[in-house]
Amino acid sequence: MPTIEEQPDDGPKPVRARFVISETLMKDARGTVRTAVEALGVVASVTQNVPYLGTISSVLAVMLDIYNDVSAYKSDWKAVADMSQCMKAIVDEVYAKCETIEDQEEALPPAIAGPLSKLEQSLVKTIETLNVCMPASSSKASKSLTKRLKGFARDILNRGDLADSVKQCRADMQTTLDLFNTRLQIDQTLAIQTLLNQAANRNKQLTVIPQPSSIPASIILPPAPAIFHGRAQEVDHVLNLVLRHAPARVAILGPGGIGKTSIALTVLHHPEVEKRYADRRYFMSCEAAATAEAVVQELLKVFGVAHDSQSGSSPVNALLPHLRALPDGILCLDNLETPWDADIQAVEDVLSKIAALARLALLVTTRGTDRPKQVSWTRPFLPPVEPLMLDAALETWDMICESHDEYTIKLIEAVDCVPLAVNLLAHLAESESSGVLWTRWELEHAELLRARGPDHHLNSVDVSVQLSLQGPRLHDDLEAVQLLSVICTLPQGMPESRTAAFAEAYAALIPNLRRTIMLLKQCALVHSSSDGFLQVLSPVRSYIELNHPVSDPYFSCLANVYCGIVDFQSEDYASARSYAENNIQKEIMNIRAVLRLNLTRGNCLSERKLTSVNRFLKLCESISIKEVELVSVAITLAGSEFPSSVAELLRHKAISLGDEHRKFRSDILMMYEKALELYISLGDRKGEAQCLLNLGHMDAYAFRHDEAERFLQSALDTFEEIGDERGKIATLLCQSFVYDNLFHCEKAEYTLLIVIDLANKIGYDRGKAHAFRGLASVYDKQKCYAKEETNLRSALELYTQMGDRKNTARILARLGSLLDSLDRPIESESMLRTVLFMYREIGYSAGEINTLNEMGWVYRRLNQFDNARASLFRACELSKDLLYLAGTATAKYYLGFLYRDTASFDEAEACFEEATQLFEQAKQPHSARHSAKALYKLQSKRNASQTWNSLADVDSPAATSQAVPPPSSTMTIESRVS
Repeated sequence: MPTIEEQPDDGPKPVRARFVISETLMKDARGTVRTAVEALGVVASVTQNVPYLGTISSVLAVMLDIYNDVSAYKSDWKAVADMSQCMKAIVDEVYAKCETIEDQEEALPPAIAGPLSKLEQSLVKTIETLNVCMPASSSKASKSLTKRLKGFARDILNRGDLADSVKQCRADMQTTLDLFNTRLQIDQTLAIQTLLNQAANRNKQLTVIPQPSSIPASIILPPAPAIFHGRAQEVDHVLNLVLRHAPARVAILGPGGIGKTSIALTVLHHPEVEKRYADRRYFMSCEAAATAEAVVQELLKVFGVAHDSQSGSSPVNALLPHLRALPDGILCLDNLETPWDADIQAVEDVLSKIAALARLALLVTTRGTDRPKQVSWTRPFLPPVEPLMLDAALETWDMICESHDEYTIKLIEAVDCVPLAVNLLAHLAESESSGVLWTRWELEHAELLRARGPDHHLNSVDVSVQLSLQGPRLHDDLEAVQLLSVICTLPQGMPESRTAAFAEAYAALIPNLRRTIMLLKQCALVHSSSDGFLQVLSPVRSYIELNHPVSDPYFSCLANVYCGIVDFQSEDYASARSYAENNIQKEIMNIRAVLRLNLTRGNCLSERKLTSVNRFLKLCESISIKEVELVSVAITLAGSEFPSSVAELLRHKAISLGDEHRKFRSDILMMYEKALELYISLGDRKGEAQCLLNLGHMDAYAFRHDEAERFLQSALDTFEEIGDERGKIATLLCQSFVYDNLFHCEKAEYTLLIVIDLANKIGYDRGKAHAFRGLASVYDKQKCYAKEETNLRSALELYTQMGDRKNTARILARLGSLLDSLDRPIESESMLRTVLFMYREIGYSAGEINTLNEMGWVYRRLNQFDNARASLFRACELSKDLLYLAGTATAKYYLGFLYRDTASFDEAEACFEEATQLFEQAKQPHSARHSAKALYKLQSKRNASQTWNSLADVDSPAATSQAVPPPSSTMTIESRVS
């Protein structure tokens, strides 16, 4: 980090640097970061005088450009950028006021220099952290596999430290901004006045405006909200504008129930605002004022101005002179959308006249995302208010209910942390438990979000949404309400990238779809999410689904859009996977919801609807996404009317349950057998062969080798008859897996070499990659480690090219195991941690279990017994949940050695004994024999009362690598055949 050297201020001295920028930063910085570093170097040595203010403003401007280039920790850097923008505005204001000073070289007074010195320190720390977060240059991208893996693992370890540094930058900037907001507020006026008094030829007397006595508002200012959390950033933003840019014009925007009025009242009651404006703080609700004239009439009442309608002058002409004569004050117009939407031009005209008053600050709240025109709103604008963060929503809940539980979190997340909904639910929880409320929410939704008492937008979400829908903008726009119902049908919202496709699909029903989207945004009924979707808040969705469900014509267009998306067929795995990743994965929830609704909407089920489901399922399989619920619904609804589609659905459901085949083995076998019957009855030879292959694969997993070979031979013969080369390759791969499991290494090797030859002939890289992986397993059993590594790396290259993350992780896991076999446990542990991260990311539980077991073994070899125990215990837990006997057995076997190493001999014996039983149940006799052998040796030597040292030969490095097939061998069993 840079070294900060504070300069004491004890009289005129030659200026030396107030801080030093590290040589490393000056050497490494590039692009705009380097520009900022060079500018800071200049700042460090110049006197803090008037020209210095312009220099520091330029540095802040460069920094604002850098924030836009950072891709990591964007939310934190966005907050830093916002604070930097505020500080730049303050610096610019001070600079503008000081430019008229004659002696501009004179140092600034301490009242101004102090906060600026703090700002310098914050900027130096921030620029160094920014430099670390900047994207790496392309010249550094070509690293070896090992270096990349090490870097990846190191990044995971260091990510927490970097995140802490970024958050510290945010905290430092906030502290600096607070110092500006407090110290400069108190001292700035006096300091600048002192400087101005030094200017020559400035003897003009200031004109003093007569101060008429303050007229108290006839309507009492409402109190600040008693429960108010999570809005510090919004309040600080408005306060900065009101206090630093008088007279400010600020608009607080957002959807209904989001807390706009609460923010405005909190600002009005803030001590600094109260100190400045005292009883000249005015608040007026526009909810009952439907026109501009009604707004003016209400303002006349607020300010106590009498107007004689017979006088001939307009009400606004009576109001404005009175406001012009008042001392400094602040006026808040709440719910401005009511008159503005109904009387746009006239309301904007009145606002422009009020905003032109030099002594009256203006604060408005309005639903939507637009600010009224004809007003020069003070910058930087306050962004539309968003829902609370979960922590703030829970604080709100706890203030009402005193405590919360897991159902509270479910309820709050279900209403998207909208303050009004959270408040209403919390008050309900005072008389009902949150568990009961959650049950009611699942049944009632919007009906639950209504408080006792009269209907009002502040105590009923229904009424709040109705106000938006029944306002002048949307009152007669049925197309907008229907589009809103379409968007509410999509769990993720409407993808903005598909706007053109939606516009084409709805051309007849919503001719100007883009204009309608803009209208819904302006009314704050939809918003753009950070990931590119048009979304609605949960309370709005609940209300629309209950009161305005999507109609059949509009749903039909929606179904056409999503059936078109899944209408993709390719036998090439890489193409199918690429299409699925780009078009299916990012919208998986939307597609699932639309296809499911499509099965039940309309007059009848059709083959086309089922075909769309089957194509969707096939694309999901290419990216390892399981769709059990959707396929189950489709099978039930199809019955016996669509045998061809049902056969495919049954096979897809069995495949979806494949990773949990130990738990659902009988169900999966029944599905494959039923599908096989249907394919045979339909004369579908390819479907028949695929089912035979699936059944053979199932038996191979269960170590039922004789049954597996019979099914696989039948599948191979059928694929041969119909000339399906890829089917033959898949079947041969499964046969080689059976041979490998039986330790028929030569037979397995011969079969895999045939696969490679066939795959080369038809250009089937996926089949070839599987074969290389299978050969690596064969060579591992033969202790041919050089051949094993060669084949693993060949497979890794192909899987990486295809973007197959699951199999890439499997190969990396095997390489990690190989490194351990080569007595390189530190490298092995680093690679296995990377693999564990990948498996968790793709949700592959069996791979996670095997990797945890292997890591436990490696940690034991590194004498990290606590880490070893934690990894193996976790593997046991996951294996039991998955009914993965081999995973539990391997964990127990390794725990046996761990307990033996730590002299816990009774526990060691119990683990070896349990591992032997589990391996036998899992039909792994070879592993069971090794576990039994380890148990026998331990018991024999204990009975003979031999010393601990004599036990060491039970598990020498040479022996243990072959004592039981390591977890990586189990991985091979799990993953040999796609």
